[in-house]
Amino acid sequence: MTPHATEWLHLLLRWFHIMAGIMWIGNSFFFMWLDRAFEPPKTPREGVTGETWMVHGGGYYAVERRKFEPGKLPPTLHWFKWEATLTWISGFFLLLVVYYASDAALLMDKHLGVSRQTAMLVGLLSLPAAWLVYDLLWKSPLGSSVAVAGTLSLALLGGLSYGLTRFLSARAAFIHTGAVLGTLMVLNVWIRILPQQGRMLDAMRDGRSVDPAPGKEAKKRSTHNSYMTLGVVFIMISNHFSIVGYKWNWIALLAMMAAGAGLRHFMLEPEAKNAWLVALAAGVLVALYGATRPPPRAAGVKPGVSANGVQPSAPAGKPIDQASAGSIRGSVAFTGQPPEPKEVALPGDCAAQRRTPALDNTLLASGGKLQGAIVHVSAGAEGWQPPPAPTAAVVLDQQGCMYEPRVVALRVGQTLAITNSDALMHNVHGIGADNGSFNEPMLAGSPRIERAFATPEIVNMQCDVHPWMGARVGVFDHPWFAVTGVDGSFQLAGLPPGTYTVTAWHETLGEKTVTVTVAARAAAQADFGFP
Repeated sequence: MTPHATEWLHLLLRWFHIMAGIMWIGNSFFFMWLDRAFEPPKTPREGVTGETWMVHGGGYYAVERRKFEPGKLPPTLHWFKWEATLTWISGFFLLLVVYYASDAALLMDKHLGVSRQTAMLVGLLSLPAAWLVYDLLWKSPLGSSVAVAGTLSLALLGGLSYGLTRFLSARAAFIHTGAVLGTLMVLNVWIRILPQQGRMLDAMRDGRSVDPAPGKEAKKRSTHNSYMTLGVVFIMISNHFSIVGYKWNWIALLAMMAAGAGLRHFMLEPEAKNAWLVALAAGVLVALYGATRPPPRAAGVKPGVSANGVQPSAPAGKPIDQASAGSIRGSVAFTGQPPEPKEVALPGDCAAQRRTPALDNTLLASGGKLQGAIVHVSAGAEGWQPPPAPTAAVVLDQQGCMYEPRVVALRVGQTLAITNSDALMHNVHGIGADNGSFNEPMLAGSPRIERAFATPEIVNMQCDVHPWMGARVGVFDHPWFAVTGVDGSFQLAGLPPGTYTVTAWHETLGEKTVTVTVAARAAAQADFGFP
């Protein structure tokens, strides 16, 4: 399918899903409000238990609530069921199109080490599994206590959200939590609400007395649905925002769900005098704003001091006599048939940023040469005093929903400048074992993000909004490193005479090492080959 056709498929599915959802949510909230708005009729009438008067759109309406009376079934009775069904069906197809089609690019996070098949299985099985657990809980004796069953439900939802973040990308974990709640809501309608109403109406039609118990059970599940609603709406709009990449995103999601339930209670339970719930929800939002706020970016960074305050220690060891320094040069080869570049299936907003297809760049080889390998001195240079780190920043750009270049390298304390050339938002998430992590939203046109690192290692970069985006940042405490280009070549200059261990590292092929002896004012040769 062409990007243009894919974009229109996404657009129309989203449009239909939102339209059906508006009708469903509107009906749900209206009837919840209506139940609270009824008052005893001013003039008692047979079978009427409550009435309310409304005005809307030039009309004046009187609505009655009536008892179920045997033999008094009206000829026309409106059921509200297809809104829920169409919302779920359109949402499920949207889930498949966005997260499961297109090679599951949005579903998976390669850093989790989970296979595509496992991620798909976990995502799809979470829907029926959650319903079985939820339904059994509320049908069990524990379900007779709203406080107990409600607390357990919230804890189980937190466990589900956390578990999904261990198998799926952050964005997919959020949306699957929403899909689980949507599944609970639609199955409540079809399994626990409509059949109960049907039994009561059958009794009316047959002239039998009507048992009110099924109606109370149906009302309970309908109330559950209204409490889930605002949380689901939040999830629907959250997946292009940086909260999905927050370190404790599953806790943030649970807090937002609780805040949404509190706001629902305030809106639809006025007799409870629960204005404190609004204050509590506001407190949750303020706390999340503070917790997810990125650290301030330093202005006017001084040479040798990074944008985030990392200042490398003064170089130690013997000074290098540049007049006698030598170098190591060579190339990194790739033997065998290089893989065909695989196109990354992009959603419409990302495809619109590109003039050419996006190709998977984790392994680039042509003409028997390997691109994107980091070659560096890994041993032998410890006793020498390297020159100071450069003051110029190394730039890592985001272009067409891909990091460019894929692999960069820099010195400890040197600034990494991350830019966004796309007309959409990215989420810059750096993950280091020794340097820690950082996670910042980056809107279109935002100033560049500047970071530096205090410890040598390979830092992983990713975007939680677009989880196929990845880059690798090599951090070294000396200047003897290089990233191979298209021709696979490299050069490490300014080395004092001596014997060194040189390592070539590639993100998917691993490492190779050689031992090289550098003579004064000479260029030593070091070549590597990866099968």
